[in-house]
Amino acid sequence: RYREAMVAKALQPGREVYGKNGGWTRGTNNWSQVCAAGLALAAVALAEDDPEAYAFFLPRCTETIDASLRFYEPDGVYPEGPGYWAYGTSYHVLFLAMQEAAGRPAKTTPAMLRSTEFLAHATGPTGLFFNFADSGAGSGEPVAAYSWLAARSGQPWVAGWVRAQLEQRADEIKRKGGGDRFFPLHLLWLPPAPAAVAAAAPLAATFTGPQALACFRSSWGGRDALFVAAKGGTPAVSHGQMDVGSFVLDALGERWVHDLGTDDYNLPGYFGKQRFTYFRLQNLSHNTLVIDGRLQDAKAGPAPLVESSTAKPPFSATFDLAPAYPAQAKQLRRTFSLDPAARRVRIADRVGGPAGPVRWAIVTDAEAAVEGAVVHLRKRGKEITLTRLAPDGAAWAVLPAKPPTDKENQNNRHRMVVLDAAAAAEVAFEVEIAVP
Repeated sequence: RYREAMVAKALQPGREVYGKNGGWTRGTNNWSQVCAAGLALAAVALAEDDPEAYAFFLPRCTETIDASLRFYEPDGVYPEGPGYWAYGTSYHVLFLAMQEAAGRPAKTTPAMLRSTEFLAHATGPTGLFFNFADSGAGSGEPVAAYSWLAARSGQPWVAGWVRAQLEQRADEIKRKGGGDRFFPLHLLWLPPAPAAVAAAAPLAATFTGPQALACFRSSWGGRDALFVAAKGGTPAVSHGQMDVGSFVLDALGERWVHDLGTDDYNLPGYFGKQRFTYFRLQNLSHNTLVIDGRLQDAKAGPAPLVESSTAKPPFSATFDLAPAYPAQAKQLRRTFSLDPAARRVRIADRVGGPAGPVRWAIVTDAEAAVEGAVVHLRKRGKEITLTRLAPDGAAWAVLPAKPPTDKENQNNRHRMVVLDAAAAAEVAFEVEIAVP
């Protein structure tokens, strides 16, 4: 029955898709890795009974997997987000491990190996991902593929990070087991423990490419660290959202500034013409700017990282967001900075020639109380503050994060904290987030 199922549900339809040169065969998104690796493993498993299928699929699947290496270029950021990194890369690594076991080349690239650094930096001290694009926020449990790549990354701190993440969740894993179906493969692939002196991880990192990122934290020890991760990027990638300029923030063991994540994939046109009619996919629901009430450009070129300082604190990064706002602003730069000693994050925006009013916003699940220029965010007996430093006179407002239709996720646990500024020759926002 297993053989019949693999033939009927994998090899036969897979042969048809390869015959038509279907989309995923060319290395277009995570589905390329999943399908090609799955088909290759099925063909290898049945090779003794069906050598013709083995001969048909292995070279074609290898070509698809090799084409998928582009997802990690130029320096490790997976454009569909950390959650899809875990999904696609798990299958990619299964294929590589199979090749290696058979004595065939297991092809990686420096960018793929550096994606281990991307995933570590994009995981906050809460264990939640910076869940940009359609990525989920995750569970904080590294997938086994991470161990395989970490052992080959050449970065001792990456090996230390995956081991630390697993150790922190050891009790939970003993009670419930690993949440990932491939979790037991950590036993085969876990990298050796690094020497303590060599294992220090950088507190700040930036990444370029289609989804440029900056990730800063006050420490790697414990859940209470202050963490901010921000992006430039573009909606015009597979699973992309209008999240250009967005960020998340962890502190005191909590996530305070959230990305709402995906909505129901079964909504009409979610991956088609109606995609950006849905609230969760628009900049209206992200921790970024809205100009003149309009959406970011769904086909925008990538908003790049243009300046950064990561060698020593305070850390900073500046993104040129103008590509996402054509005909809405002449210039638009957003700078994020983190001072670990002061436990302060600042977000500074310079909007030149906006076409209308400009809104600054975050999404939070904390209670929000406005007191003049300050907003107090509180949950579970903890508190952080947002202070409006500019523009003078702009008033905070707390609004529901409710979409315009009932068929969408109603976001009942979340609210938006916003600042509105009238159009001017230049609009400058500066907000400081302080953690006690």
